[in-house]
Amino acid sequence: MSHFAWYPGARAALESAFGNALNKTAEDIVLDVEARGVVPYAESAKKRGHEAGRLARSVDVQPVKSTAKGARILWNAPFAARAYFHPDWQFSTVVHGNARGRWMDDYIDGERTAFVRERYNRHLGILGVLFR
Repeated sequence: MSHFAWYPGARAALESAFGNALNKTAEDIVLDVEARGVVPYAESAKKRGHEAGRLARSVDVQPVKSTAKGARILWNAPFAARAYFHPDWQFSTVVHGNARGRWMDDYIDGERTAFVRERYNRHLGILGVLFR
């Protein structure tokens, strides 16, 4: 019978590595979302007395505190949820050429899931081989 023993602090080191990889992956997703121009910019907001681009700039990455919870990416403008859940709205594409509702769906279960997996594995380093 073989005996396996963790070295002191192994679990904490693994959880820290997983947490750091999640946080960095969330930051990469935000950069990719910005580069793809999928978040509505609403330059017409100035006509209504609002700040143009407020939604696009309201993104916040909340770091992971526990690997079970994961990192959170939030758009915290007051109208973010309304814009997100209305893919039927006709968003202006003057500033952000691919603006639309439900801009995170590609990362959740669409064409960008491979991007998320690749970035997570890259940030996780050698342990990433286990999660392909």
